[in-house]
Amino acid sequence: SFTLATTLAALAMIDAQAFAAPIPIAACGTLGAPGQYALSGNLTTSGICLILGANNISIDLKNHTITGDGSGFGITDNGIARTQTVIANGKIRNFNYGIAMANSGTTTVQNVDSSNNAGFDVYIHGRYNILHQVKTNVNGAYGIGLTDCCNSLNNVQAMNNSGAGIFADNCCSFINNATVSNNHTGGIVMSGGYNAVLNSKISKNTSGGAVLTGCCSLVSGGTASNNTNGGIILTNGYNSVIGSKATGNTNGGIIL
Repeated sequence: SFTLATTLAALAMIDAQAFAAPIPIAACGTLGAPGQYALSGNLTTSGICLILGANNISIDLKNHTITGDGSGFGITDNGIARTQTVIANGKIRNFNYGIAMANSGTTTVQNVDSSNNAGFDVYIHGRYNILHQVKTNVNGAYGIGLTDCCNSLNNVQAMNNSGAGIFADNCCSFINNATVSNNHTGGIVMSGGYNAVLNSKISKNTSGGAVLTGCCSLVSGGTASNNTNGGIILTNGYNSVIGSKATGNTNGGIIL
């Protein structure tokens, strides 16, 4: 199962690779072979920018920005299952979805700011994903949408999104040190049970601060403040809240 230790170990392995001898990306298009790629400058496009055409692709944005016209996807699997994808170190702006992995799991997103997109900032439909130091703000739908199980999120931010800040479906996901505020259909919404939210700041969200459905979940540490329709809500039994503070929420602070 995912823990903070396994997350950090995976990130250390990524850092050790150091994107050695990357293939330069100077324009949008399909990355057709496995390998390590790096942007050589900012990219601007309409529609889709980068398509993952193989498994085992690492993309270092090199602190550059990929910018769209409000349509398409910044980086996508284009509906074909891909594995072992890494996206790191840059910004994605003004697409329909910033990162769209419609059929892919085992994706790592590290040190990426995917914000100001029309739909999802980060959408992944597949298991065993890691998000570390990711920002998803001011988005037309959910900030982060994960629709299969077993994800690890550490030091993520989801603010001012029209949907939920973070949505994680189908159980067994782990969120640590998240900042989630001013989202409109819930701050953190998790389903399927066996989920955990640790050391997170959840504030001023509508439709609940942290809403975990299904049994056997944990909220530990952190704060839930000034949310509407409850601060921390856990349903279906065998759940725990340990050391968390819930203040100024409407319709209840902690609801079990």
